[in-house]
Amino acid sequence: MSTMVLKEILAYYTNDGGVAFCTMLDATKAFDRVDYCKLFRELLKRDLPGGYLRLNMYTNNVAHVLWNDIASRSFRVKNGVRQGSIISPILFCVYLDGLLVQLRNSGIGCYIWISLLVH
Repeated sequence: MSTMVLKEILAYYTNDGGVAFCTMLDATKAFDRVDYCKLFRELLKRDLPGGYLRLNMYTNNVAHVLWNDIASRSFRVKNGVRQGSIISPILFCVYLDGLLVQLRNSGIGCYIWISLLVH
């Protein structure tokens, strides 16, 4: 479905000789790349209590790698959002929100607004 929407948008802008550029974000490793300090600053901007953030489940994390039933030594995890945690998608959205707001406010590009009519 996404490919069809992209093709239709490109056709709309290029049919009359226009030029269209497309930028894509590869988010396959996105959860692993979240910087804790930036995430916490973004949460503080949203008036979350500092005490809650200090007790947050993302501090003092350790992990190990399991390969063929052999475990590595434990190591500290200094960035990333826990995959599989209920709150992780929400935290990731908070993390990216500033970028999305800047892109929207730049006035560059086209935007797709989908309006759902509920009867």
